[in-house]
Amino acid sequence: MMYRPMVKKLPEKRKFDRYSKWLSPSWYARQLTPSWQACIPLALMIVALWGYAGTAQTPPTLESVSQATAELKVGIDTMWVMVAGMLVFFMNAGFCMLEAGMCRQKNAVNVLSKNLIVFALSTIAFWAIGFGLMFSNGNNIIGTSGGFFPCGCRQ
Repeated sequence: MMYRPMVKKLPEKRKFDRYSKWLSPSWYARQLTPSWQACIPLALMIVALWGYAGTAQTPPTLESVSQATAELKVGIDTMWVMVAGMLVFFMNAGFCMLEAGMCRQKNAVNVLSKNLIVFALSTIAFWAIGFGLMFSNGNNIIGTSGGFFPCGCRQ
């Protein structure tokens, strides 16, 4: 004899009763704090306004997209340098914590000052050499006309 699990058939009305509580405002009044209750209409307004702003625009042409991309190249490059610089800054802070945790307490200040000096010298080196190599005129891989200091960035 095969085992058949007993499945209780719910009447059609009771089947949706457990989901209908989410549709009543009284359920939200009992379950959510007033600050969360205020977020619901705010979220609905934001979604409605974004939907309206998305439909109010005309579709872009290929020429306008290429022109906008060319205009944004310098901004995108600058933003990438800022993000990479922040990552390096926090990476340096992580190395400071690692090295300070791996040495004796009396040497912690020396380790932290060494890391600060290394970071300061590498920042000056990037300003003097790295920026010119990255963003000066040249080929697609490296800037060749910048040389020392960011002087080759003008077009």
